[in-house]
Amino acid sequence: MLHSCDNKRVSLDAWDISGDIENGEKVTEIVCRAIEFVTETYKTNVYAIVSDNASVMVKMGNELDQTIWHSTCSSHTANLFAKSVLD
Repeated sequence: MLHSCDNKRVSLDAWDISGDIENGEKVTEIVCRAIEFVTETYKTNVYAIVSDNASVMVKMGNELDQTIWHSTCSSHTANLFAKSVLD
């Protein structure tokens, strides 16, 4: 999803990677394709990505570290923390 500063939202695309190995490199490739699509189609720049805390997403964020800001979702982090405390 692309969420702009003026509160507009657009659904970009979806990729079915169920037959592929889900790893940081694959996710990085998809993110790069999405960024190119946004740049060409909407004539805007992507400056940040928010994802869950899965290891492949963290790896993607590390691979794109010099290119784009990456943050894990605070709500997801809080949910994981609450689950670990309740257990």
